[in-house]
Amino acid sequence: MSETITLSQIKSLPTLDDQVGLLMDGLNPGQLKAAMTLQGAVAAIAGAGSGKTHAFTRRICHMLLTGIPATQIFAVTFTNKGAAEIVERLEGMIGPDSQFIAAGTFHSLIYRHILKAYATHPYLASINLDMNECAILDEDEADTLRDEAIKSLDEKHQEMIKAEGWAKSIKAEMEQARSRGLTAEAYAKEKIGFGDENDILYRITVDVWTRYSALCRVANGIDFNDILVTALSLMKKDPTVGQELAVKFRYLMLDEYQDTNPVQMQIIDDIAKHHGNIFVVGDEKQAIYSFRGSDITIILEFKKRYPNAVIVEMDYNYRSTGPILEAANCIARHMSQRVTDGQLLPGLDFTGQSVAKVSLVEFESDREEARMLAMAIQRDLTRGGMKGKDIAVIYRSRLGKALIEQELVKKGIDYHVVGDISFYQRAEVKNAISLLRYTFRPWDSVATLRLLKNTSFGVSDVSAKKSMAQNKQSANAYLVELSNKTGAKSKPTAVAQKLKPMLTVMQAVRRLVAYDEDADYIRSKVERLWEIYMSANVKKAAEKDSGPLDEATEARMTNVKFLFDRFFGELKAGRKPEDILDELAMMSDGKNQTERDKQNMVNLLTMHASKGLEFPYVYLPCMDDDTTPGQKNDPVEDFDALEEERRIAYVGFTRARMKLSVSYAKKKAKHGKILDVKASPWVREVSLGTNNPILKYRAAASLPSPSR
Repeated sequence: MSETITLSQIKSLPTLDDQVGLLMDGLNPGQLKAAMTLQGAVAAIAGAGSGKTHAFTRRICHMLLTGIPATQIFAVTFTNKGAAEIVERLEGMIGPDSQFIAAGTFHSLIYRHILKAYATHPYLASINLDMNECAILDEDEADTLRDEAIKSLDEKHQEMIKAEGWAKSIKAEMEQARSRGLTAEAYAKEKIGFGDENDILYRITVDVWTRYSALCRVANGIDFNDILVTALSLMKKDPTVGQELAVKFRYLMLDEYQDTNPVQMQIIDDIAKHHGNIFVVGDEKQAIYSFRGSDITIILEFKKRYPNAVIVEMDYNYRSTGPILEAANCIARHMSQRVTDGQLLPGLDFTGQSVAKVSLVEFESDREEARMLAMAIQRDLTRGGMKGKDIAVIYRSRLGKALIEQELVKKGIDYHVVGDISFYQRAEVKNAISLLRYTFRPWDSVATLRLLKNTSFGVSDVSAKKSMAQNKQSANAYLVELSNKTGAKSKPTAVAQKLKPMLTVMQAVRRLVAYDEDADYIRSKVERLWEIYMSANVKKAAEKDSGPLDEATEARMTNVKFLFDRFFGELKAGRKPEDILDELAMMSDGKNQTERDKQNMVNLLTMHASKGLEFPYVYLPCMDDDTTPGQKNDPVEDFDALEEERRIAYVGFTRARMKLSVSYAKKKAKHGKILDVKASPWVREVSLGTNNPILKYRAAASLPSPSR
């Protein structure tokens, strides 16, 4: 069935069989079974790129065709993006009736249909939660209240939290506990008094948690975790709530079921047990969010909780080429925690097309790997004719990202870091850009104010702003005025003695550019300004980083060097400073990038952030055994973690559509040391299990062109 055909057009056909036949047209056997099985418990194991949303929406349309009211359908997904996609498809197919389906994220649906619907319930009143005037707290607001709770502790415990670095641990303890549906009281009973070495941490966590909850009540707010915990507590206190919800919503549908945590499972199961109509779709091979509280055993044991459940395998992949599927299937075969064998079948026909093999590449050093990767991407963008948005560099650890960013910056390749701070948004880089902007655009007051905020002239950005408002002058005019001030015996003031040389050098630099002076000579003058006026701030900022201070400082200084490499490299190539600065301004402010900018930007992202996305060309660098699976201590305790690492790699492999290049370096820098590493076991599995041996690849102009 075409996406453009609507439910009203389908209903125009004479019989129900004809209508269902048109609705199911084009579905493969797995999709068809998922969309046709409407009663009872159903688990659709949907492999990567298998068109699960297609089957999900067809199933809802099928329900409506058979007379099931839209108001009885409860369709849950785990992200706003996923919810928006399902709602959009349903609106296009179903029309106005789609608004009567309860479709949305877990938190939004539970908040609306349980907490708000039972706002006057005595249980909510007993915990002082007024749902009629309740606000949902975002993460920043929740963090602020948690910090306030910590500050309200006695001085001894505050010092202990600071000395042990427990602020993050307390937050993690609360989040993990609440993902299992625990209240502070239940957490205390489970954790405290058993002689655990972390007993004092657990006790302080309970204290902070209790105070935090009280602060939330005072603010009449509720955070995302407590939405679910409170809903579950309500249902436990009053079983009729689950019964009433089961009458209202007779058909439960859950997307991305492998990401479910225990509190979510308990809420849904408490409704489903009254009618048994629960449809879940997910892929246990892509369960990678245990750090958020997700539990893979929930999907693995679905059949145990629902003995009569129908298991549907959706194994046709409509994303990737054969060699990519072969590599992914090899990783899946080694997984121990599976519902099905997990072998993806090709759903696309690439006959007549040139299909590349998966490249498995070994480099001598991480620096060489980053340099060659940047060259390969440059080749893709020029000779390959690809757009930046079609290329993704996906990594397991952010430690390897810095070198790759630096090489991309050197080559002038624009990129976007998904879900993280990009090179251009780092404080030291933005400070360096502000120095360049003020040097070449003295009228740029925004840059001048940032400069003042990060130097020690004895002139604050606050005083500059005050003068700008009172005297209607630019920040530069204010500084020029201060640089000419004299004190006793007509001698320049201390501030003037600092400012005058800087402003003089900046003016000289502008003249050098006007006279086409050598770019390297101009760079030396600007670097001297940076060294004198701004470098001290880098070390001060680096003190807040984790890890050795010298290493953190060096990393920040290296970022500045690469920023200057790009600016002065383009200046040497004949570009005007103002044009380069315009580009840098756009790069440092992702919010103002145009659609055209985004089209030309290569994607940098973690394997976790890549889930749900796909790209024609994918590079997986840093695939060594120190990065993935990383160093493990206890083989028994780390079994689950090891299995999840394999699934994380699987997610990375299955993001690629046309080309996949996997690489690692034999030597890498980490925390100031050079490590000798080997290929990740997942890479070795692919190398041994497919026709893609690891290439002993060394110095050359680019990564090897994919075998044809």
